[in-house]
Amino acid sequence: MHFQKQIARIIIDEAHNIETAGLPHYGLPAFHPAWDKLDEIKTILPHTLAWLALSATVPDHILKIIKTKILHPDYILIRLTSNRLNTIYATHQVIGSIDELRKYQSLILPSDSFEIVKQP
Repeated sequence: MHFQKQIARIIIDEAHNIETAGLPHYGLPAFHPAWDKLDEIKTILPHTLAWLALSATVPDHILKIIKTKILHPDYILIRLTSNRLNTIYATHQVIGSIDELRKYQSLILPSDSFEIVKQP
């Protein structure tokens, strides 16, 4: 118990892995079942301990699992965008197999001849 009192907070980075890698999906076992054990660790640590869950991938179904597994009922949710200036999103429709690399030649020219004004 002395060791447990020395812990001030638990920080879980990539917390989306609790759902994506820690739980079984599509009839397959969990990829990393240890991610599903965080709630067991929570039961042996002091109830007053602060838990922080960090992730860039927290849609509602993943947030629900994170809340169930590690967060206290009075948790605080902070959401910040990861969008940055000078970032644009592009959509490229691929007909047939996505494995044919020649279909991506229109996206960017080879680096030996790279000039931004010449890019498609």
